[in-house]
Amino acid sequence: MAGEYVFTVAISDGLNVVTRDVAFNVFADNQPPYVLDVHNRLPVMVTLPTNSTQLRCAGLDLEGDPLSYRWTVTSQPVGASASLAAPTTTNCQVTGLTVAGDYVFTVEVSDPTHTVVRELTVPVYPPNPSVVVGQEQAGPHVARVFGSKLGQHGSHGPDRARRIRLHPQRG
Repeated sequence: MAGEYVFTVAISDGLNVVTRDVAFNVFADNQPPYVLDVHNRLPVMVTLPTNSTQLRCAGLDLEGDPLSYRWTVTSQPVGASASLAAPTTTNCQVTGLTVAGDYVFTVEVSDPTHTVVRELTVPVYPPNPSVVVGQEQAGPHVARVFGSKLGQHGSHGPDRARRIRLHPQRG
């Protein structure tokens, strides 16, 4: 009979007794699949010029029914042409992530009677600018960097130097 059942289990060594409640559900009919995880990998963070990643999904069916998977591209930035290499697998390679922005993918996980839908957003970042360092000078306790673009406080031209004070450890 369908419902939630709770049993109390008691274990004794003759001197002490430990009791625990054990709960479980009995369902009246077939339950939909359970989606365990949806993510992307290899790479996890996509930064141009990298233009591909792997979409991954894992599911579980309580009755042990076979599961099928179907990936689709739901939305992508204007000018992009994302392409799914194997859209009916749990690990689907996607290529064509050529424009920075959010790519949204949908995966459908199905058993013979139910379909569960999940979305995955994969952000693609623009290329990182390169750090440029001109020349360096260092002494026992001071380092100077000339012609550099360092830190978050703006750029320093070749006529300015950023002093970095070094503190030797004592000990």
